[in-house]
Amino acid sequence: MECKQQILDIELASRRAWPALEESETGIALLRYARGVSRRANCLTPVSPRADQAAALMQQAEQYYWGRGLPAIIRLASYMSAAQSLQARLAACGYQAEAPTAVMLRSLQDFLPVPGPQSALQLDSRQWLLASVTANRSGPENSSLRQCLLDRIADPANYLALTEAGRFVASAMAVHSDEALGLFGIATAPDRQRQGLAASLVSQQLAWGQAQGARYAYLQVEKSNLAAMNLYRKLGFGELYAYCYYVKTPCRKPSIHSLRPESRP
Repeated sequence: MECKQQILDIELASRRAWPALEESETGIALLRYARGVSRRANCLTPVSPRADQAAALMQQAEQYYWGRGLPAIIRLASYMSAAQSLQARLAACGYQAEAPTAVMLRSLQDFLPVPGPQSALQLDSRQWLLASVTANRSGPENSSLRQCLLDRIADPANYLALTEAGRFVASAMAVHSDEALGLFGIATAPDRQRQGLAASLVSQQLAWGQAQGARYAYLQVEKSNLAAMNLYRKLGFGELYAYCYYVKTPCRKPSIHSLRPESRP
């Protein structure tokens, strides 16, 4: 499979694996909205972008998201040919780069499941959401909306968690779409990190995906999370491409992109 086609397949698979509440296609961009839960479900992603589309992309993002009380977020990926020129235009117009993220890939053709010291519990989505919150030691903010998003997943999904002394200490979910297996929500309790729990869950999810017929697995990890990136490399993942979010909060002053073409930087 050609690299570009595989990237496009992963983009579609990840879109299906974390559905938004609303999606709108404008001809030059895909706009997704989920009431502010996760950047991935609340951003504009250009479709075959060109450098001369910068003003239109910003206008669409600002009108769509500011009208919903959210920051305007534009997601640019390294495989986009106009990414660098668009980044410069966005920065000049007040957009701030956030959360550089690597999309990592590994083949499942050579994957051999290795029995771990502890088999994970297989949960339904509601139990898994509780496990994820517990493992992250985070509050229940937007739990009902997150559950709504999980309920919208149409592809086969597998929800796993590990427990110790009656509490959840690690969690991970996987979604199988055609040849792709997406891994999401990999979390370990702070006091149980670097003890192999995440590796065990990832391995068990890879085995599940392989049994489902997936040919490769992918995941998304922020590049600032060096410990996670090192772990995934040890598990056979390598970076395929990257993306970054460009964010601008509402303002009353006219944006630079509203100026005449000859005045734009």
